[in-house]
Amino acid sequence: MTCEEWLSSWLSLRAGGLRPRTIDCYTGLIQRHIVPAIGSVELTELTPFQVSAMLAAIAATGHHRTAEQVYVLLKAALKSAALLQWLPRSPIDAVMRPAHTPRPGSAWTPEESRVYFAAAMRHPHKMAWLMALVFGLRRGEILGLHWSDIDLRTRRIHIRRQLVMLANGKLIEQPPKTAAGVRTLAIPPEVLPQIRKCYQFGDTRIVNLTPNGLDCAHRALLSNLNVPYIRLHDLRHTMATNALRGGASMRALSDVLGHSDPTVTTRFYTHPDEILLANTIAAAALAVL
Repeated sequence: MTCEEWLSSWLSLRAGGLRPRTIDCYTGLIQRHIVPAIGSVELTELTPFQVSAMLAAIAATGHHRTAEQVYVLLKAALKSAALLQWLPRSPIDAVMRPAHTPRPGSAWTPEESRVYFAAAMRHPHKMAWLMALVFGLRRGEILGLHWSDIDLRTRRIHIRRQLVMLANGKLIEQPPKTAAGVRTLAIPPEVLPQIRKCYQFGDTRIVNLTPNGLDCAHRALLSNLNVPYIRLHDLRHTMATNALRGGASMRALSDVLGHSDPTVTTRFYTHPDEILLANTIAAAALAVL
């Protein structure tokens, strides 16, 4: 049995417990990176050196995150092969995991946030920007939000699903990645009038765009504003930073963002911020003055 044959069998065995987007991702990694490098190698003859060489070649192109993803996929697939006794042991056990430093997020100042928000409220897709900058929703959550998920009477927004695009261009709705992603968020009184102006009865999506279409709309909106460029996902980082500036607790912020592990909020959604640093020093000064 070759590595390609085993990976095909392994993915078929796993398919029932995986999300369509995950299967899509695994299939792409296997076909684009693993099969060309080691697909024809007999599974029992695969060596740590061959795996290391493949990962190094991927990383050499600058795709360090892809190298890490390939490593994680192969580790799971080869572990299964060893458990099923197709292999005496997994050769990847002797391979170091590729290093990958996540790209840090960015956050606007309150003034820059207000400039963007004022322009966004005049935009045809203003509900998208409001959901990102006020509620901290992910791109897929914004696109998966239906009008029926917004309860104006109780002033609540229910996050139940996300919209994702597969490699073949098909759009599908699926639940959030973790149970923590399913959450209910309160609508601030100051924001309620904006939502009322846009509200539509029915179960249609609040923003009828593709994921790439929303990214493009964000870039187009920014092109006319005198604020630094940040990614669409960084609106979520900006929301988190603004909440912390206002005194929000890390635990509450983690719940609002839908993180299953609060350390994720601490590690990736807190940034060096002059306002927060100044407030921290001022608090310390007040204690001794």
